[in-house]
Amino acid sequence: MTGYNVNAIREKMLKLNGGNKKSGSDKEKIKLTWWKPKLGMSEIRFLPYDDGNGQPFQEIAYYTSKKLSENRVVAPYQWEMPDPVQELLSKLRKNRQDDATWKLMKQLQARESYYAPIVVRGEEDKGVQIWEMSQKVVNQIYSKLAHPDYAEEYLFDEKEGFDFTVTATDSGREFNGFPIKELAIEVRRKSSPLAKTQKERDEILASVPDLKEYFKSYTPGEERMNDMVVNFLSGDGGTDEGTEVSDEESDDDRVDSANSKISAAFDDL
Repeated sequence: MTGYNVNAIREKMLKLNGGNKKSGSDKEKIKLTWWKPKLGMSEIRFLPYDDGNGQPFQEIAYYTSKKLSENRVVAPYQWEMPDPVQELLSKLRKNRQDDATWKLMKQLQARESYYAPIVVRGEEDKGVQIWEMSQKVVNQIYSKLAHPDYAEEYLFDEKEGFDFTVTATDSGREFNGFPIKELAIEVRRKSSPLAKTQKERDEILASVPDLKEYFKSYTPGEERMNDMVVNFLSGDGGTDEGTEVSDEESDDDRVDSANSKISAAFDDL
């Protein structure tokens, strides 16, 4: 079997709108169990998942500029919801005339993370866990899936798939005070079932959450997004954590000019 379509019918998780508002039924949001690689070796099993576009992981776009929000924000445009940030960027692309404007546009660009439902060997009692992965990690995994040795096999198959070994080492670098790990991912040499019995496998697959609906439920509504854009425009337009703006590129005159262009673009929205 090839492809990455779901092999079992998943239980329908509750569906929430994208406005971050409680529904009249007062239902709870989906709760996830998160996993992060620890230093050393871990054995995991990726579970069958289809993001709707034939990909085995759920890709989520975030706005990460602290000038918009202290915490990263799920980008509404990916659900075809109103997104003032994207509207502003679209206007700015038509009038990108200097470096300062480019730097401010860069702060508004969305960045992607990827999410995989997994079972961690030795932690099966925790059920399905979710691993948030960077593009670098995903590229490692995709290189295994596309390798000639495995291209004709479905590595995530519940019966004849493969476990993966994740080896985490200390890179010696830090980000925001936390050590950065280097990850190496390898496919185990022999295939194995996800669980011993078909009943156990079915129960695991049925508990895989709808990650798209989960993240959609945390997407800000248009009013909140508008507030964030207004706050961004009222800032000083200087450097922002996570962007590549050097001190010598933050000349006040150039930034003021770029802010004027942004404000004009926003007025047209």
